Amino acid sequence: MQQWDVVDYRDMVVIVRDVIADMIKQGKRSIKIKAASPARPYETEYGRRRLHHAFVEAIYKSLTAKK
Repeated sequence: MQQWDVVDYRDMVVIVRDVIADMIKQGKRSIKIKAASPARPYETEYGRRRLHHAFVEAIYKSLTAKK
């Protein structure tokens, strides 16, 4: 794995996180966000299994957790 691969992956996670954060601000719940497949643009590169519901759910929970 090259350094650029790590940078690209980090960028993807940040972009997907920002998309999910915007959807949360719009009042969307986890089930609607997962149905929208915010990580779909990256499935070809990183694989659908990696970016499936568990990935989106983990980001959703991290953004909505009480601190």
